[in-house]
This record gives sequence, C-alpha cells and structure tokens, in this order.
Amino acid sequence: MEKIAEIIRLHFKLDLSVRQTSSALNVSRSSVGDYCQKFKYLNLDVDDFLKLSIEKQEELLFPKTPNISQLDNKKVLPDCNYLHNELKKRKKTGITLALLHEEYKDSNPNGYYSYTQFREH
Repeated sequence: MEKIAEIIRLHFKLDLSVRQTSSALNVSRSSVGDYCQKFKYLNLDVDDFLKLSIEKQEELLFPKTPNISQLDNKKVLPDCNYLHNELKKRKKTGITLALLHEEYKDSNPNGYYSYTQFREH
C-alpha cells in the first residue's frame, strides 16, 4: 500500500497523468484513477496527506463500513414462540402474519425486519 502515497505524489505533486503514473508504478490505470478520485474527495493538502502514516492514509481513503451482518444485529428478532401461539389462535381471532408484522414494527421502531425477512425468521 506504499504505492498509494507514491500515486498521490506523482499525480498531484508532479502533475503526471493517470496513464503516466500507472506506467511509472506498474499499477493499472483504473486503480490509479480510483485512488486519485478518492483523494480528491478528501479535500486534503497533498503534503499533509503524504506526512501521514500508511495506516492513516489507508483509513482515510478506505473507511470501514459496517457489513450487512453488523447492520442486521441492530434489528430485533421477532419472538417466534409468541408468533406461533398467536397464529394457532388464528381461527378465533382472525389474526394474520401481516398484522403480527405490523405489531412487531410498532414495538420495535428503531430496528425491525421487513415483512419478507420477518416471514423468513
């Protein structure tokens, strides 16, 4: 990843084109273009960026985003026993899975599964 700093230096300090930078460092043009786009988005001074540690440079260019499983952890799982018991009473009460999902959403406004995912669980 030390090449990233060199890409930024060659392209922004020495004004080499993406093609020239990629040839000089033996890195694909698309990678050079991607790194340059990410750097432009940061709005940082080139010299300040180059003074940072490699780890900090990577952290700025490639921020960690939560993956899907981490996002799902914030959602409250439905109470399967409760759902099962309510659905057993279906003929008497007229309750449906859609109504149970609405009840589930109302009781968990900050994190709930969509109806499709609710049916899966």
